Amino acid sequence: MNVLLFGATGMVGQGVLRECLVDPSVHLVKTVGRTATGAQHAKFREVVPPRSVGLLVHRNGTVRL
Repeated sequence: MNVLLFGATGMVGQGVLRECLVDPSVHLVKTVGRTATGAQHAKFREVVPPRSVGLLVHRNGTVRL
């Protein structure tokens, strides 16, 4: 399973991120946020867009900067 997580720097998001990283059924965790999480893990990727860029999330789940 792959996980796309928004808000990984918040209280709940940090917990969700931690659980996803230790769950063997999760293969990739990608976060999108205003600030970096500081987390490092083999199955972790994060996107921190520049302030002037907006995110467009399509109905099919794809994300564009």
